[in-house]
Amino acid sequence: MLPQLSHRLLTIANMISQDSFVIDIGTDHGLLPIFLICSGKVHEAYAVDKSSQALQQAKKNISRFLVHQKCHAIQSDGFINLNYKKPATICLAGMGGHTMVSILERGLETKYKTCHPIHEVITQPNKNALLVRRKMSQWNWFLTSETLIKERDLFYTTMKWSQKPIEGSKELTHKEMFLGSTFLTQEKSQTYIEWLQHEKKYLIAIQKRAQVHFPSYHKQHLEWIEEELHQNEP
Repeated sequence: MLPQLSHRLLTIANMISQDSFVIDIGTDHGLLPIFLICSGKVHEAYAVDKSSQALQQAKKNISRFLVHQKCHAIQSDGFINLNYKKPATICLAGMGGHTMVSILERGLETKYKTCHPIHEVITQPNKNALLVRRKMSQWNWFLTSETLIKERDLFYTTMKWSQKPIEGSKELTHKEMFLGSTFLTQEKSQTYIEWLQHEKKYLIAIQKRAQVHFPSYHKQHLEWIEEELHQNEP
């Protein structure tokens, strides 16, 4: 029996490499690591959350799906209480980009590498994907996959990062950090077009309020969006 995952969590599950050791930070109900174990994709996972209430629910689900020997619930604020030896795939979802980056800063610090080695990172910020792309790039991680979905009228960008580049990998440009990598821009899915239109509307509203004080970086972002939308016109 498999737990039912939302579209956004299933997107993360599909990105995880077979037989990874997974650490789901901000696990909430713990359904993602439970699903990965029940489906046979991974053999060990940590369900991590700083909330004792959330962790109690995760523990109930772990018992319900009979995976308590392979899925371990741990109360921790990010990496603080974690100590493991084998390289892990870190999953972060259900939080904004700023929170995600603050958690990863500790996880990726050199002095903590022996406490928590990291093989891959999968991020799904519910806002400020630009910051996540920028910081991961600064930390010399390579984007190996990226996809955009829409769930309940919200957009979610899911990104997979590796310490080793794949063939054709290159450093993200400033434009790609905002618009998304070529994984998104070349595919130009309908969801991506909807996201561009949503961001354009948001930036135009800011521009009307700010008038002459409209920030130059917002102006640049708006120009990039209009360029992308123009290229997609029939």
